[in-house]
Amino acid sequence: MAAADAQGTGETPGATAPGDGNRGHEKTLRDADRMDKWSIAWVLAALLMWGLFAVLMLASDSPDVSANGRGCQGPLIAALPGEGPVCDDGMRQWPTLLGILVLALIPTVVAAATTVYAKLLGRLATALGEPAGRGDASR
Repeated sequence: MAAADAQGTGETPGATAPGDGNRGHEKTLRDADRMDKWSIAWVLAALLMWGLFAVLMLASDSPDVSANGRGCQGPLIAALPGEGPVCDDGMRQWPTLLGILVLALIPTVVAAATTVYAKLLGRLATALGEPAGRGDASR
């Protein structure tokens, strides 16, 4: 009673209304579900960016034949860039490719963070939904 009197509320510090725990559990479940959907969206965005980067690095540009008889190969396959206007495209230059790589890293990091956060919220919601004495006995 001394802790309750110190705060001036007349209630014990850990006491809550009967419905408050259930409301917190439901809110945490909704937040976990929402974050799970956002993490899926971020993973898809990251996969699209990595796919674009892979296509630009590996795929041949066109079936056009340059002066040496070969088409324009991807920068990762051909050590030296080919000749011709198709191979001089801005999307085949290393600064552009490195910029796309950096832009692909952003949704990758955000996807990882939101996935971990969604899993953490899911476990928290599960822990909030258990009765007080049952959570310790099951471990």
